[in-house]
Amino acid sequence: MGNRATSVQVARSAERDRVVDALGGWSDGAGPLYRLLARAITAAIEHGDLARGARLPAERALAAAIDVSRGVVVAAYDELVADGLVERRRGSGTFVAGSPDVGLPPGREGSALVGRLVEGAGGAVIDLSISVVHESHWLPDVAVDRRAVAGPGADSPWGLPALRERVAKDLTAGGLPTSVGQVVITTGAQQGISIAAGCWVRPGDVVVVDDPTYPGVLSALAAAGALVQPVPVDRNGVVLAGLEEALADRPALVYL
Repeated sequence: MGNRATSVQVARSAERDRVVDALGGWSDGAGPLYRLLARAITAAIEHGDLARGARLPAERALAAAIDVSRGVVVAAYDELVADGLVERRRGSGTFVAGSPDVGLPPGREGSALVGRLVEGAGGAVIDLSISVVHESHWLPDVAVDRRAVAGPGADSPWGLPALRERVAKDLTAGGLPTSVGQVVITTGAQQGISIAAGCWVRPGDVVVVDDPTYPGVLSALAAAGALVQPVPVDRNGVVLAGLEEALADRPALVYL
């Protein structure tokens, strides 16, 4: 019978090596090291390199393997826990959230693609892969008081009337005639996309998307039961020949 302690050590060493391989050149991007590490682990999870339920290395072990302080790994793990991507199990360690038999919707590899593009470009691009700015000192000070929140129309499911009027006016001025009744204010792009998918897509419907596309739209379409048909893009946008071919099959929706 083999030495149990040695077997555990070998298994955990293999886990550590697998995670390090999945991280690749994680520290090449711009920003704090802990955030770069968290982003790299997120990309590895979404790409399937780190499976649901997989154990992550202990903080000290991973820190030694990638040559950073333990604090960097702790901060990265804290961020991933806050995002719900990993979970700490008392006495057992840190694990990728979810059971091993639960996978991501097809096409979520787009998040990893965004990460690789950002890392490869260094500081030449603005990272929009997450909806959080790295530095906020240049943002204007904005204050919202109770009267503004509780004002007339604040509880409308369509959004504040004054804001809808302003949006309609701006769209009309930009060449798209729009009435207030055609405007719905959402909490963000993801909610708007999900609402659109719920209105116009039924299970089995074909939806055309540009490739690569925003990963969030793939999640919304997967939840609606849509069949995604990608069309390529080049530096000028969607390739029109591919789009025309896709439109010939009369899809339920096109997202570009």
